[in-house]
This record gives sequence, C-alpha cells and structure tokens, in this order.
Amino acid sequence: MRNYFKMLPIIIIGTVVFLSIGFSSFSSNLAISDITASVRPTKNIRVTKFYASQNQNDGNSYWDEYSSDRLVTSVILPNANSSVTYTVEVTNLDSEYMMIENITGLPEHVTYRLVGYNLYDKICDGSNNCTSNIKKTFQIILENESGYVLDTQQTIALDITFNVYSYNIIFDANGGSGTMNPFNMHYDASANLPACLFHRIGYKFVKWNTAADGSGTDYTSQQAVQNINNGLHEVTLYAQWIEADDSVYYPGICTFGGQGHEVEGSCAGDGNTDYINTGIAPFSQENFEKNFVLSLKINSIDNNQFNSNSRATIFNMLYEANDSIGKYPGVVLRVDNGKWLLQGSRGIDPDYANKVHFQKEDLLGKELRVIRYNDGSTIKLYYVIDSEGPYLLKDITEMPHPFDTILSFGAGIDYDNVTPWRYAIADVSDISFEFYPDGVSLSDLTGIPETPPDEGDMQTVFYQQGLCQFNGSNSYITGANCADYHSEYMINTGIQLFSDTGLTQDFDLSFNIDQYVSNNQPEAQVTLFNAFLERTSAGYGMLLRRNSGNVQFIIRDGNGINKTVTINASTITSFRVIKKGNHVCYSVNGGNLIHIINLQNFAAPFNVPVTFGGSISKDGVPFRFINGQLSEMKIETGRFGSDVECNESMT
Repeated sequence: MRNYFKMLPIIIIGTVVFLSIGFSSFSSNLAISDITASVRPTKNIRVTKFYASQNQNDGNSYWDEYSSDRLVTSVILPNANSSVTYTVEVTNLDSEYMMIENITGLPEHVTYRLVGYNLYDKICDGSNNCTSNIKKTFQIILENESGYVLDTQQTIALDITFNVYSYNIIFDANGGSGTMNPFNMHYDASANLPACLFHRIGYKFVKWNTAADGSGTDYTSQQAVQNINNGLHEVTLYAQWIEADDSVYYPGICTFGGQGHEVEGSCAGDGNTDYINTGIAPFSQENFEKNFVLSLKINSIDNNQFNSNSRATIFNMLYEANDSIGKYPGVVLRVDNGKWLLQGSRGIDPDYANKVHFQKEDLLGKELRVIRYNDGSTIKLYYVIDSEGPYLLKDITEMPHPFDTILSFGAGIDYDNVTPWRYAIADVSDISFEFYPDGVSLSDLTGIPETPPDEGDMQTVFYQQGLCQFNGSNSYITGANCADYHSEYMINTGIQLFSDTGLTQDFDLSFNIDQYVSNNQPEAQVTLFNAFLERTSAGYGMLLRRNSGNVQFIIRDGNGINKTVTINASTITSFRVIKKGNHVCYSVNGGNLIHIINLQNFAAPFNVPVTFGGSISKDGVPFRFINGQLSEMKIETGRFGSDVECNESMT
C-alpha cells in the first residue's frame, strides 16, 4: 500500500498551518528571516528549514505570527511578474529512497515552479548522494498565472506530498487493442513485467521495446527488470508484433505449466507466456467460411487439475459473450467436471452447443483433429480421434455474425478478447492449425475415406454423469454436478438423432432415474427425454414421458407405425434405447434389449435435438418439464459391431 504524507502548509491571513503530520510532533526554533523547523512526518523524512528567502517585483510574504506548531502569514503578488521564493530543506533519514510526488493547495491562478528539484526525483544532495541523512535544499517559487495578478493578500494552503521513490512503466499497445494499467516499480526493486494483455487481430505479440519502432531496448514478456527508467519517472514499453501466419505448427512437445509459468518445449519463446496466443481469428470476417484443420495430441495432464472443477482449456476459439451455457459460438476443448468437453456451437438462441464428453483415457495419447468443412452450401464442424470418424460436431452454416476470438492453446481467452483464463497444466505435442482452400473434400481434411464408419465404431457424443435435479415448470435445474445447466429448465444436448446425418448412424441412449418424477405440474404428460417432432398432425420420433401414473415409451415412424410401451412408474430406475440400422430396441433397469420398431419407412429427417427433462414444442418453445432427478445421461453414435443385436426376432 502506498503511504502519502502531506505537510508544509503555508497559510495567509489567519489560516493555521500544521507542519507536524502523522505520529511526530513539531519542534522548532522559528525566526522571521530564517524559519528553522524540525518536522518529521514519517520515519524517512525530516523538514529542517522552510522560509521565504526572496521577493521579486513587489511580491511579498508577511509573517504575522508563529509558534511551535503553526505559521501564520500572508502573500501578495501585485504585478504580473511578481513572485515569492521559499527555501526548503529536507533530510532523508533512512536508506530507503524518497521523493516528492505532488504539491497542491494553491489558490486559483497562482502557480509554482521548483528550482533545484524535479517532481519524482530521488531526494539526493548535489553530488547525487542518496544515502542516509542526506539533506536536499531547493526552492518553491510562487507566481501568477499569465494574465492574472494576486493584488490583495490571499490565504494559501500549500501541501507537499512525500512518497517512497518509484517510477511507472507505461504499456503501449502500439497498433493493438486492449488495456493495461501502469506498473509501479520502487527504485532498486526487481519485479517481473506483467504478461501482455493487448491483442491485435492477425498478429502475434513477441516482446516489449522502449521504442515504438523496435529500435530501443528489448524486454521479453514477464521478464524480471530493475531500474529500467534511466532516472525518469515514467518509461514506456511498446508492444512489438509480427504478422501471424495462416498456419501454426509445433512438432514437438509443448509443456503448459499453468498461470504464471512460461510455456516450455517446442512452443517456448515466440512471445508466448503461460499460454499460446496464435493471433489467428478462425471466425473473423475474413476467415469465417474457410476450411481448417486443427490437430494435437494430449500426452499428459496434471491429475489434480483434471479431477478438479478448474475447466482447464487445451485450445479455444470460442466467443464467450454472456453467462448462458451453450450459446457461445465457436469451438473449445477443455476439462469439465472430471471429463473432457469438446464443444461446438453456432451461438443462435435457442440453439445450444453440441457438447461431446470423453473420459480422460479417451483422448490421452491420441491425435485429435477438429475440422471445419465448407462444401459450398453448408459449413460443419467435425472431429476425428486417431483414424476414427469423422464425427459431426455441429452444423454452423447459420451463425449470428463473425467474431474475432483468437485461437489459443493452453488457456482460453475471456469475452473481452484480452484476458487469458482457465489455464492448462499439460503436455501437448504436434500442435498444428491450417486453413485449406475451397474445393477440397472432407476426406482431404480428415485423411479418412468418406465411407461409413467401421463396425464397432461407437463414439460418446454426450455424457452428463452427475446428478441433475429438475424442478418442474419455469424452475432452473439444480445440483452440484449439473452446474453447466443451472440457468436452464431442461438439458438440450444438441444431438440430432433423426437428422439426415443422424439417420445414417446407429445410436445408444441411456440414463438413470434417481428420484421418481412427480406429476404435479400443469402439463400432465411431463417428459423424461424427447427426440420427437411435434406437429399439427401426429408427430414422429421417440420420447419417454410420465402419463397417468405410468411411464410411456412412444416411437413413431411418421408413416402410420406407432408403438407405445407402458411401464409401471414405481419400478423403473433406468432406461436404454438403441438403434442399429433401421431397428430400434429398448431395455428397462438394465434388462435384455427388446425390439420395438423397424424404421425403414421413416417419414423424413428432422433436426429436433435430444432433450432431457422436457420437450420442445412445434413452435420451438420448451414445455412439459419434469420434477425429479436424472443422472448418467449418455448418447453414443456411430456403428454397432456384430456383438450388439437388435432385430425383429427379439420382439
């Protein structure tokens, strides 16, 4: 905390001036011609002299009264160039360097100037000796502002503020954007420069320099510095930028040590601090429709970090605009409540993000590729793990607008597009990012032929492991392990099982019912899960709902085949439904799979996502909210192997 010591009031015509401030007392031998004071406002400073030593052009100082604790005087400056000069002597009593930071208290149109001292200079003698018991003598000259005169005696309170000698380091964005506060440094102290918080679209920060054109002295980000001001009260450091490439490639291991730890390994240097700011904005106006491939391999991650709720970020190009989960456009991979979360979103309300959860071992040591593919009519996000995939992450053909969030590795960037957060402690290798030209195929980007996935190739695309408490109509979800949805009434997974893409895949959907759903809501037919297209005539798809004391599993193909299974509400604790090819089977409480329908005559694809705890009406409005607890909500998509059976003979 900075300490300010105000002292030396000069009071004109009856105004009392207290020189003893703080814990010390005033003891002096005062004389009109040479007022000698012994004032110790702090342990560091003693004022040993203060007197009017010279008058110019009819300026005058009148000493009317003095005593051991006050000065009473008056001053007149009757001509434009009148002045009164006061001599001040101060002694620095300690080895800590002191300075005068400010002088205030003058009446309107009266100014001061200093002779023999500059504000913010160290208090030293004439030979620049600043050690203990050094006396510094200087003058304060009071004079009129231009165009004004003090032609009658006026009252003045003049305060001199002492402080520990320090200087400010000013940071200049030098073509970039953002805000960084001045950094105050005490003389002879050493401290690390702060990390650069400026950003510049299309550029990477590389270092600081004392000259805007880079011709001065260089300083790296977070470098330890000492006395870099060359005696000045302020020194300005200018951000130095290099144009960001359209591609990034770090072929070796990059070690991210978390906040305050330099990036090590193949990512070290290049202006990086505790994360990598690539300077590339994949969703900017210029890049919004370009194909890209991001690739990396996570070799290890700190166990404590993975097991905590730190939400450590491996890479981020997600624009976080508010506090509503799933509504942020872009892509991110981070730790989320003990699981990996790969999230892709187009950010259109009420369109929620597609969130794919993985267990820790699902990604460690494997190559993860995230692809944006523009086929000329649609723009979609895909992901590949090793050679498995591609799996659709999100259709982002319609997004609200381009945005300038910069691609980063080892941390995310907050909604201000400046502040890093959610730092990772992990070893990541073979980091790369590259834009690709129009006209390439999806197989060109993924390296995988565009054929159906191999048998047995099922991938978890949604997993909410922890318990979620659903609280009925117009009440938010609660539960410590369901934090992502605390501002929602139901869980919208974003997974579209009956879309044109979804229909080509098998799926496996399951969840637990931990506390039975009550029926005390305005909508009697409350929904546990829904993937059903509501329309004026009979809708189609599938849903599980509570109705008249029972649970009903309903599935329809939209062409006249309707199946309903009624289950005793008091006995159901878990539910599973799978689709293999055109066949759909279900099981209750972990029992055998039972065939229910063949969807070979399914009416048409639709984009209704799977929801838990409620439905979406034909008007797009959530309704039929449950009141109860669900957990282990999981969806897998891909291709079942031959070991999984679901056919009509199982009916």
